[in-house]
Amino acid sequence: FIANRLIKKVKPKQFILRFIRHTILAFISLLVIFVVMMRLISYSTSSFLPLISDTGSRVIVLALVWILAYFVAISYSTNLPCRTLVRLGIKHCKELVPAHLFIFLGFILLSYLAVWVIRFNYWAPVIFALLITIPFVTYGRVYILVVIDKVLKRGR
Repeated sequence: FIANRLIKKVKPKQFILRFIRHTILAFISLLVIFVVMMRLISYSTSSFLPLISDTGSRVIVLALVWILAYFVAISYSTNLPCRTLVRLGIKHCKELVPAHLFIFLGFILLSYLAVWVIRFNYWAPVIFALLITIPFVTYGRVYILVVIDKVLKRGR
């Protein structure tokens, strides 16, 4: 809410209600993805001649989770109804996917750095999270908001 408030005017009640609806929808979608994952993995290990390998099923699930994260990031940033949100995410994917990939790759880099930092001290990841990860999350949130705001100003 605070990041949205920095970029544009948002009504708190409307934002919170849509946020709750989008979160519930994302949670249900994530549950469906994990059920699909369990089915794919169990099929690939129990079948004599599987059509998809264990690695292939993991790649499919990772792609589905990334697509879900892409639309969730847009939904939290725009506070639009779901149908408009999906249309916006598909229509303007050339502008929105690179911004989302930038944040996604940043999180991957930070997670590897956190694992590397743990070698030095047990408390080092906590300090690392406070000094680097939290500001990166804030920057990423505002960056996504600015990109989406520019896309919305150009027209849907």
